[in-house]
Amino acid sequence: MSSAPLTSPSPPVSRGLMAVVIGMGVLIVIGTVVLLGVIVHRLSHPASHAATPLASAVSNTSLPVSPGSRLVGATARADGTLAVILARPEGDRLVIWNPATGQIGARLSLVP
Repeated sequence: MSSAPLTSPSPPVSRGLMAVVIGMGVLIVIGTVVLLGVIVHRLSHPASHAATPLASAVSNTSLPVSPGSRLVGATARADGTLAVILARPEGDRLVIWNPATGQIGARLSLVP
């Protein structure tokens, strides 16, 4: 008896499968290079988000409310107005308010 290891012939590999495997490997390498390039670019060119100066953002406008009202929430809208929710003794109210002009665009009373 010989002590040589038994070797079996390697199975045939499909050319199409080999092409797909090589293609995916190339895509992984390209994706990694692009990702590293984006990271390096963002680190070397940080985006400067210039904040609006507080002096220009603040104005002396007032929103008239009834006594006993309190602000529950406010949301800025795309048109520059604010949607303000007020809790009042007579019931909650949603007010669409334009702080630039100080005008109230709409009032919606929420009654039970």
